[in-house]
Amino acid sequence: MGLATKSAEYFISNSFFNLELNKVENLCASGNTGSQKIANRLGGKLCGILRSNEVVSGEFFDHNAYFLLKSEWIKKYELTS
Repeated sequence: MGLATKSAEYFISNSFFNLELNKVENLCASGNTGSQKIANRLGGKLCGILRSNEVVSGEFFDHNAYFLLKSEWIKKYELTS
C-alpha cells in the first residue's frame, strides 16, 4: 500500500471515528486515474461527475465525486482485519 493510500485510509478512519462523521466525500479530477484508483481501493462509490467544476489557467475540468459511508467502511474494515 502506497503513501497516498495510507494517508487517505488514516484520514477516513479519523473522520469516522474521531470526528464522528457519517459520510466522506472525495472529488478528484476526471483525468486523475491515480486518485480514482485510491478512491475505489478504499471503497468509495462513484456517485457522479461534476462537469466544469474547476478552472485552472482558464481551462475547465470535470471532477468525479466519490462517497463513502461509515457503515461501508466498518464492513470493509471488519472483512480485512
